[in-house]
Amino acid sequence: MFISRLTNRLASSLATRLYGIGFLSIAAVITLVVASIYFADVTKKAAQGLFDRGFMGTLNATRIELLIERHRRLVESTPSEVNREYLARDKQELSAIQEQLERLLERLVEDQKLPRVSPEGPNS
Repeated sequence: MFISRLTNRLASSLATRLYGIGFLSIAAVITLVVASIYFADVTKKAAQGLFDRGFMGTLNATRIELLIERHRRLVESTPSEVNREYLARDKQELSAIQEQLERLLERLVEDQKLPRVSPEGPNS
């Protein structure tokens, strides 16, 4: 009788231990899954931020640089004599460059949530 009670107690104790280990293993696996999903989300946001600020910022800076360079060359090449055809063509090209610059800067201001400043200065 004593041996059967001891055997039952050991058997139930062993089963309890095995179930406990099983539940702990499942909890550990679920924790790892949740941590993996969270890490993947954080990594995705970081990569998007890097792309938006880094690559797109470089691309926009290059566009601005090219437009300003075109504007500078056009201003430098303005003839000293007054030829209405050349002046009209240059004025149209300068207006087109100015519009492109304004659109690009407006997009940058909207993307970066920067304050708008007028060309005359902050006090105007």
